Amino acid sequence: VAPTTAEGRQALADTVASLHTQGYAVDLGITARDEQGRELDATRLAPLLRDPLARESSISAIAALSPIADGIVVALPQLPQTSEPDLTAWINQLATALPGKKPSLFAPPSGSEPSDLPGGSALNLRAVQGSVNQVYAMTLDLHCCDNVAGPTTDSGWIDAVVGLAQTQLGRSSVHFALPLYGTSFVSPVTQPTQRAVTYLEAVGLASQQNLQILRSEAGDLHYSYTASDGSRREVWFDDGPSLLLKLSQLDALLSPSVGVLYYGLGGEDPQSRTLHGAFS
Repeated sequence: VAPTTAEGRQALADTVASLHTQGYAVDLGITARDEQGRELDATRLAPLLRDPLARESSISAIAALSPIADGIVVALPQLPQTSEPDLTAWINQLATALPGKKPSLFAPPSGSEPSDLPGGSALNLRAVQGSVNQVYAMTLDLHCCDNVAGPTTDSGWIDAVVGLAQTQLGRSSVHFALPLYGTSFVSPVTQPTQRAVTYLEAVGLASQQNLQILRSEAGDLHYSYTASDGSRREVWFDDGPSLLLKLSQLDALLSPSVGVLYYGLGGEDPQSRTLHGAFS
């Protein structure tokens, strides 16, 4: 578990201490990357979780780092469903190694049980409910897999995902993720693709292409055009009013105990940067 050197760990401790002096609570994020810093794919991560010695080694290293921060948040790459017993064992063992500081989890935004997402059932919230602190449902990229352009998230979808997670956990320590970035969908004949865009990039592109920005009935901004390579482009994003509308809808749907994780800070409409006080 990096950083592995004494110098690197001291630098991390110094950063955490500096943030503490500024009044922040600090959690350390745990993910899995290869030697080049790329997300570790399932073919390498799954065997590591399956190996009891590898699980114990990683847990010991995380436990050694945990005292410098206020908490640990686990955000692992996608795993196959067959990894569920190994991931469950790893999370439960990690909680035992962190007395008084249960780990929190980034969780796939499953809307049904079994999960309706590829690899979503690898994380069994029912089996780890006694071992976790907070669960962050990653309600992002609503149209990531269906090749249909549309908003990056949706209040009805968030409500369903949070409700299921609360049922699985038997309690309400769940946060939803509100993306502050938009999505540009590209639809060539053979292989539709998409990428994230910031608010300023989306507005700048519309201006450059002399396009009218439309607002959907749900409040999301969008426009479409044909690029020079002949592909069809469709861009969906939010501004301050649409984000506040989503928050007001969720305020009516969700209990006050549900938190919000703003995801993609810096990509939002500059006029919406007082959002942190908008969700009660």
